[in-house]
Amino acid sequence: MKTLTRQDERSSYRERDRFLAIELLRFLLALIVVFYHYFFFGPLTHQIPLPVVSFPGLSLGIFAVAAFFIISGFVITISAAKKNALTFATARFVRLGPVLLLCSTITFVTMHGGSWGVSHGVSVRNYLRSIFVLPLVRFGGIDPSLWSLTIEIRFYIIVAVLLLFLRVEKHILSFCSAMLLFDCICLLAGDFSPFREYLPFFIIGTLLYVLVYERHYSVYACMLLLVSLALSCIRSFHEYNRTLQWVNLPSVSWWYGPVIAIGVLGIVLVFMTSGSMLKLNKSVKILGAMSYPLYVVHQLFGYWMTGLLVRHVKTMSIDPRWIVILLVIAISFLVAQFAEPPIARLYRAAAVRLEYRIAAAITHIRNRVMESV
Repeated sequence: MKTLTRQDERSSYRERDRFLAIELLRFLLALIVVFYHYFFFGPLTHQIPLPVVSFPGLSLGIFAVAAFFIISGFVITISAAKKNALTFATARFVRLGPVLLLCSTITFVTMHGGSWGVSHGVSVRNYLRSIFVLPLVRFGGIDPSLWSLTIEIRFYIIVAVLLLFLRVEKHILSFCSAMLLFDCICLLAGDFSPFREYLPFFIIGTLLYVLVYERHYSVYACMLLLVSLALSCIRSFHEYNRTLQWVNLPSVSWWYGPVIAIGVLGIVLVFMTSGSMLKLNKSVKILGAMSYPLYVVHQLFGYWMTGLLVRHVKTMSIDPRWIVILLVIAISFLVAQFAEPPIARLYRAAAVRLEYRIAAAITHIRNRVMESV
């Protein structure tokens, strides 16, 4: 009995270390996206009045989002295990809603507080779409960075619909097979929409649940992972060239696709499998909690703040973008530690009441149907 208890404790520690490592990776990925927007994409699209910084691999920062999708596939599968569709959907809303409410409000108030030359659909309609989450399924939101959240919510909907009919944890490989078949058909049809471009990464994350979390090393699961990786290579090559074309830069060779896809998967696997070697403590959870508000608030607000510093502070010994990076990190810390938790509790309480009422209504309808039969 003592041996079993110690094994359980060791397993528990391994899982804790793994998730702490993922929290750290989330923060680092969000920071990479910030650097990408401030030092590469923003200057090239003339939204930041400063030159591009020549740093190796900076243009690949967009693929930090691909790593986010791998993590999402992994974590969402864990979250969906042994849950019904209603519980899963409300849990996702509680996770997204508070940060979107806070950070979208910061962006909306900032952009409408003066004429600072930044206009990217910062309207009341897009603000409402952002804070109510579900309209992001189709239209996007107040900040350009929310394009990835639109894709994320579509993944949520797919999983929620699946939960209506079966237990996700028992049919993961069938689900991944169907999604890969769908992506292959879309690829052959020439469909390169953003949702399709990142779908293989989400599937990779789902398969990592089987291979890394459940430790179920079947040949079929490994084959599906290889197919997903092959599709992500093709998608990465196309997505990178699409981004370069957008900023008027020359296209790259085909081998960039495998380098990007394998590199992204490798980074995620390193953090997933070496958490105990990193000697992380629970304070890393703070960084993980900061990653989401940092990602949501950094783009338009950061562009505005950088432009403001450039125009009004004429003599600066350092690049103002570094000041803005510290500022958005500080804002994300305040949001994650002090503003989000009480709002999340309100969302959670409302979600519990909603679940109860919907469950009661379903039970009532079922009883009426049974009585009529």
